[in-house]
Amino acid sequence: MVPQFIVEVARIEAEKSYMKYKLGAVVFDKKFNILGVGHNRWFRQSEKMCGLKIEGNVPRLSIHAEIDAINHVRRDKRYLMFGIYVYRKNNRLAMPCKKCQKWIQKNGINNIEWSE
Repeated sequence: MVPQFIVEVARIEAEKSYMKYKLGAVVFDKKFNILGVGHNRWFRQSEKMCGLKIEGNVPRLSIHAEIDAINHVRRDKRYLMFGIYVYRKNNRLAMPCKKCQKWIQKNGINNIEWSE
């Protein structure tokens, strides 16, 4: 179980999202030191992304909060990554999608928790 301050940081990060479903994520080490934070948002070039949305004939790409948080961990601190907590505004289920679960595990994070 993650400490309340991790939940609060994830909640604050979710508030930064301007998407319909607001999610925030926090990556932490074994001592619950925060290594990276992120929220779901529209994709910018050169970032790893997870979702695709077509508006008219224009594709819009989204980056999920989990991937955003992992991408914000400094490269020299990645070996410390232990867990990730994902929060969804309005107390809804925030379980990572299958692509995000694979990305999380590929990055050596085995402790995954989310709001319900």
